[in-house]
Amino acid sequence: MAFFEVPDLDGFSPYFARAVVLSGSGMRFARKGEEAELKGHILIEFELPGKPPHTVRCIGHTLGAERELEQSDLEEESIAVEFEAIRESDRDAIVQHTLDVQRVELRKKRSSG
Repeated sequence: MAFFEVPDLDGFSPYFARAVVLSGSGMRFARKGEEAELKGHILIEFELPGKPPHTVRCIGHTLGAERELEQSDLEEESIAVEFEAIRESDRDAIVQHTLDVQRVELRKKRSSG
């Protein structure tokens, strides 16, 4: 789960996302409903699985949003965010995590095919 703090009139409001597509340069996540508008710069915090887990904290800016209708006919918005202020160790951990996930998926594909 990723946690975002979104600028608003009172400072920052929290926002949580569950479905996340992650890369070393940014992320895309889905959100539903009439929640706070995500525009501009946002504070991002999420945890990568591992022993021990790696917590990533960074600042990103939104690149845009796409609206889609999902199977339940509820409107869903997909938000793209580019990381701006991120430690190299956090970026390296993200890249390593995505490579680990891809390796597991390839093994599963090979064993089922």
